[in-house]
Amino acid sequence: MYAVDQWQQLASSFVLAHHTLYNVPAAPLLHIGLSAGLSALKTPSCYSNVPRPSMNFFSEIPTSLCPICSPELNALARNVPYAQHVRNIVEDPVALPNGRVYSQANLEAWGKKQMVEPGRVKDPLTLEEWDISALRKVYVM
Repeated sequence: MYAVDQWQQLASSFVLAHHTLYNVPAAPLLHIGLSAGLSALKTPSCYSNVPRPSMNFFSEIPTSLCPICSPELNALARNVPYAQHVRNIVEDPVALPNGRVYSQANLEAWGKKQMVEPGRVKDPLTLEEWDISALRKVYVM
């Protein structure tokens, strides 16, 4: 009756009764709200094991633009489902030989920043390189 684990069980029971009585969710409301927004942004590449450099085309500071990949939100987003992106707006889309689709202008800008030799492109996620003639134009209807 006086065991230490009994006090912990009594405290947990009290907190559960309080939350049930006052209809308070177990998780903080801020986490619930953030989880809804994070699930709209989460993609499989957020937890990829492939090391990749920053894809920030507009700044020289090596930071990620992805909020899911940030250390502050990464743990919170781990349990939310992936986003179901049906359509993404990409200007002048091209497909790489590995099947990934990117904007040709962004690929060239990123390649210039990564010092890829002219006439070649590099996949930002897998870091594979191909000749620019290997790109296939993608048409979205």
